[in-house]
Amino acid sequence: MKEYRHLGHMSAVPASEVSSCRYFLPLFNHCVIKEDSSTTKLRVVFKGSAAPSTGYSPNDVLMAGPVIQPKLFHILIRFRSHPVAVTGDICKMYRCVRVSQEYLQCIVWRDSAFDDLQEYKLDTVTYGTRPASVRAVQQLSIDEQATFPIGSEILRRDFYVDDLISGSGTDAISIMQQTAGILAKGKLKLRKLSSNIPLLLEGVPAEDKESFLKFEDGSDFSKTLGLAWDPASDQLLFSFSVFQSPSRPCRRTVLSALAKFYDPLGQAIRSPRERLSVAIAERESDFAEEDIDGFLKSELAELGRGQGTSTVAVHKITMKDDQTVKQRYYPKNTKMQVEINAKVD
Repeated sequence: MKEYRHLGHMSAVPASEVSSCRYFLPLFNHCVIKEDSSTTKLRVVFKGSAAPSTGYSPNDVLMAGPVIQPKLFHILIRFRSHPVAVTGDICKMYRCVRVSQEYLQCIVWRDSAFDDLQEYKLDTVTYGTRPASVRAVQQLSIDEQATFPIGSEILRRDFYVDDLISGSGTDAISIMQQTAGILAKGKLKLRKLSSNIPLLLEGVPAEDKESFLKFEDGSDFSKTLGLAWDPASDQLLFSFSVFQSPSRPCRRTVLSALAKFYDPLGQAIRSPRERLSVAIAERESDFAEEDIDGFLKSELAELGRGQGTSTVAVHKITMKDDQTVKQRYYPKNTKMQVEINAKVD
């Protein structure tokens, strides 16, 4: 909260204007802690869906625009086709966009129990409310298209919220320079840059480079759209913590274990995930009660032993001109491969 004040993202409401505060945003019961974040470990999130005595929360009355971003699946598939990969993110993107001064985002805060309560208003787009900063970034790409043609295309095509996940065969340096340049026009900063080609990052200040995280085996990785990415080997990795199998597994515990696999491409390890799903589906048909319990116990134990990074399947796609590009997953679903081939073609 001190950072909020220091950066000018919130300001004190004068006593004469407190009556103008139309809504006070409550904080969530606790802040959001992201241990796997290389920069912001703790984030303050406000509850814009909390309804006051009127029965209508800010999220109920604020307008939500249409989806204007590419699908996550398409961004990731395109990313895997680039020989030179580039990732990064926009520093505090949400809080870099000012909002109108209508006192819809007021809060009450004090730094310690010995201080007096003070009313503040949040002057930027806030986590937990319906508006998003994506629209402002999209408008920036339109306004500066003539000056930064490559950067403008990247903003519209290779960003998912504030995450850059892009690349190229020959223009990777231009992508970095133009993307940083066009964002600077909107007072936005591109940071946490990473690439599978270290030479690409020469000349980039250390504070703007990604700080790698480490698996338990000591290997380095960074996070890309929630996925673990090893730039050195240019592979997407999975990790899974030890799962303590309950004495009597049930459908809820099994689904909870499966949900720990974040797999937007839908191509995670087939076993034991699919066998567990099959077991759930067949629980009321072919399996007797005691059989399904025994099966789930053994499968959950196997799932727990499989902690750490998974074996990453390597698969290559051939372009129409016989140029080989990367695809680090081999989809089990044939329909998905058809879609991948269509995108590559």
